[in-house]
Amino acid sequence: MNLPLNCWYLAAWEKELPRGEHLARTIAEQPLLLMCDEEGNMAALLDRCPYRFALLSKGRFSECNKEVACGYHGLKFNSKGECLENPHGPITEKMCLKTFPVCHRYRGVWVWLGDPSKADPSLISDDLGDVEKYPETAQASGVLEVKANFQLLSDNILDLSHGDYLHPETVGGGSATRAKQSLEQDEKEIRVSWFCEKEKPLPLLASAFEENQLVDFNINVRWTPPSTMWLNFKNYPTGNPEGKGQDNLAFHIMTPVDSKTSLYFYWIGRGQDQDNKELNEIYHQTGIQVCSGLMAPDTLIRDNTSQRLRCHHEAKTHVQTVPQRV
Repeated sequence: MNLPLNCWYLAAWEKELPRGEHLARTIAEQPLLLMCDEEGNMAALLDRCPYRFALLSKGRFSECNKEVACGYHGLKFNSKGECLENPHGPITEKMCLKTFPVCHRYRGVWVWLGDPSKADPSLISDDLGDVEKYPETAQASGVLEVKANFQLLSDNILDLSHGDYLHPETVGGGSATRAKQSLEQDEKEIRVSWFCEKEKPLPLLASAFEENQLVDFNINVRWTPPSTMWLNFKNYPTGNPEGKGQDNLAFHIMTPVDSKTSLYFYWIGRGQDQDNKELNEIYHQTGIQVCSGLMAPDTLIRDNTSQRLRCHHEAKTHVQTVPQRV
């Protein structure tokens, strides 16, 4: 499978690459060394010494984290990919590293693996700017490695009715299946929404409402290529959109490691009681639980589905889809 290269991929959350640190990541089959020096300048290099292809991320880094020496034969490189030292002889033009455009934006570190002349930071979805609106006390984020193609992970979020069956004790209950759905798309994005009235609150959000309180809910999802998912969840007392309820935002961003494995980045923001540190810790732990521990059923389904889809593709058969009410 040929993975898209002329696009920005989320390589790490900024908290994963603090000043003076480095990080190894594989994206679209390219082994990358991400570096951040003490001044906050970031670089993305091919994580492969040009001599014997050893991983530079296993080498020795300078104190300011602007240089790295290969741990195999000692060749030293700067963050521009230039060879600074060859202990075994002269430095030749072949002793350089491939570098990739890198952008620090929306609390993430983004890399562009394709044509550098096309690496326009404005192509990163502006939807992600919403993360700047939430204080640290009202958000949580992380990353998972999932054994599935990144496009299949996007499909998983575009059809949230799976939550009724895979996560009945947290985000399920049947309301998404009963909800009225709508679908829109243009040249920039796909938008899917679910609206339902007079339902029991989602189990995860039930504590925000009075006992036996029925609610209306509205879920909106936006997909922008190659793999950014914007999700807004609103629950409020039936017939009273301005009443006390829940208004939460989430991002799910899928970055391909290769055609069969992906990095699943998630971010969750809380729209109410944002300064409540105690509540924030509850949301933080719940977010971790939903997006990691309770992702296990999703992971099982996706792993098996991904394998079966490959088998179908190889056999040149067609995958049947469940009809939807649009």
